[in-house]
Amino acid sequence: MQAFHLLIATTSVFVFARHAPFRRWERVLFPLGYFTLYEYAIISRHYGLGVLFVSLFCATLRRGNYLLSTALLIGLAWSSHQGILIAVPLQLMLLLRSNRPIGSRGRWMRAGVSCLFLLALIVAVLVVVPPRLAEDHYFYTGADPLLAARSINTVWNAYVPVPHYEDGRVLWNTNFLGTFNAWASSNPEAPPAIPWNAPLSSREVIALLLSLVLLLGAVRALAPDRAVMIVYSLTTLAMLLFSYSVLFGWMRQHGHLYLAFVACLWIARDAERAERAPRRPLRWFLPFLLIAQAAGGAAIYASDLVRPFTSISEVASFIQREGLADYPLVGDPDYMLTPLSGLLREPFWSLETGEATTSTVWKTGRYPRDLDLLKRMRKALRISGSNAALLITSYSVEAAVGAGEEQSPRIGIQLTYLAWFRPAMVPDEHYVIYYLQPAGRALPDKIRELTLQDPIEY
Repeated sequence: MQAFHLLIATTSVFVFARHAPFRRWERVLFPLGYFTLYEYAIISRHYGLGVLFVSLFCATLRRGNYLLSTALLIGLAWSSHQGILIAVPLQLMLLLRSNRPIGSRGRWMRAGVSCLFLLALIVAVLVVVPPRLAEDHYFYTGADPLLAARSINTVWNAYVPVPHYEDGRVLWNTNFLGTFNAWASSNPEAPPAIPWNAPLSSREVIALLLSLVLLLGAVRALAPDRAVMIVYSLTTLAMLLFSYSVLFGWMRQHGHLYLAFVACLWIARDAERAERAPRRPLRWFLPFLLIAQAAGGAAIYASDLVRPFTSISEVASFIQREGLADYPLVGDPDYMLTPLSGLLREPFWSLETGEATTSTVWKTGRYPRDLDLLKRMRKALRISGSNAALLITSYSVEAAVGAGEEQSPRIGIQLTYLAWFRPAMVPDEHYVIYYLQPAGRALPDKIRELTLQDPIEY
């Protein structure tokens, strides 16, 4: 899979370097950016397909092959949520902005291809929408000025993705002016969380103002080509609304705002070449973005060279070294346990879904982190058929649900703290390991040797 992903990234770089209508040094800087180098290349995710399909679409658009361009947009729509939001405006532009005269047969062909795109779009939407929509609210329709401001801030995250630096670490999935810096806490007593209800920090206010400036700059840079400017505006608006009402997302999702701008600028520059009428306001805007992207890419890649990306291998080594691999695994949140499950080749019981699994399914209806968490621990212990299990969390259970003496009535479980692993580059990886067993039982000698703390009964 990694070799295939490397092939995808390499092909994207080749297409961009060969066909993009930018200056040579701009074509060199683009692949070195935070997203194109790290998020969509070094990290093996499906977003690399989005970069490839966008590059191929822009490179072949001037050929006037409606079927080929539509096929590439279908691939883009099937690559991710954000791919859908980019593909739809581009398909509308493709439909309305054709300079090639066609006869009745061509019109029927174009109508059929457009229907094919619509069908593929419906399939893409049905695939990405999580199950059980009848039980949960998928779209947020309320008025939340704080969430709106933080959604606009994703423009800054996308255009100037310079990561946050704290405690000697460059942190992945953060921005030095961004909302995600709250995840950088290295204190397991305070589980990392984005303070959605908290007022905007001074950095967030600065990022909001700069996001608005960047949006105005992007629109001004595309202004000579009104059709492309409209496509960019629709795409950006759709992504911001998606962040606000559906999924706020992370840096890797926000990066599609930058990808959409580069694609629109590519199309506009190609149109200028065809018309032999250069119209390039704000010539400095793209170089500024490319330099900012390269700075972010250099910072995150340099950090990756000198420290591990994740501490999960250290957790797996601890479990195996201390002879704990035979205990069933219970964990929360489940997305942090899936790599451990792969390293140990064992499933784990997810406290978020109440199921045994080896992977994460991002469906609605997942359990909140509250007092029922303790009841689900007891249920996991009972269903596992074991008298004890390893509980692995990203937070201190005592901090999350309170001390044992505060619980009434008692749940009937006993937790013993074993170890905590400091996060590496992933700021929310606070791996805390507990020994979980029914209340009133004596600790095995092996567990007593690993801990200096008394068990807590709930």
